[in-house]
Amino acid sequence: MSVVVAVKKNNKTVVCTDSQVNFGNMAIDGANYQSTKAWRWGGNIICRTGWEKYHLILKNYLDKQEMRELTSATEVADLFYLFWEHCKDEHGFVNYQSGNTNSPWLNMDSDFMWVNKNGIWLISSDLSVSEYDHFHATGSGRDWALGALSALHPKKNESASQIAKQAVKVACTYNVYCGGQIKTLTVR
Repeated sequence: MSVVVAVKKNNKTVVCTDSQVNFGNMAIDGANYQSTKAWRWGGNIICRTGWEKYHLILKNYLDKQEMRELTSATEVADLFYLFWEHCKDEHGFVNYQSGNTNSPWLNMDSDFMWVNKNGIWLISSDLSVSEYDHFHATGSGRDWALGALSALHPKKNESASQIAKQAVKVACTYNVYCGGQIKTLTVR
């Protein structure tokens, strides 16, 4: 359970996350446990919410790929379809988990965000990809963060960094599964 926020404003893109990690009903502050909810891969920032194990699996997968900046939802989707195939082939514990026998779609129980100078893309747990022009949030604190983002983004005096940090702070205030220090990465 997490909150991850990406904001693009005035030619600057920033990602902020909380640092709290939850194991069931136990919350661990990021000062005592090193969880990576967002990391760099070349000019990209990759973010994840949901299962912690996907960070290491995705990082390991990407470390074996040619580093590149993705430029479209199609490229992001293609990369994640290949990642899903890798998960099925290389990690026997990964399954479809759709939770609905009538659904043809998989469910990774995790969302991802791919952020770079070209855009902000959300990769949902069923691997659908959505592109956002100005901002987005994901994780259990998403609704609170999106409310804050909607109110703050139009303000002329607020920077991308200020807006993203405030959105994470609001999510941490109102969602028990979000908390700890706010971590910030800026797209290069």
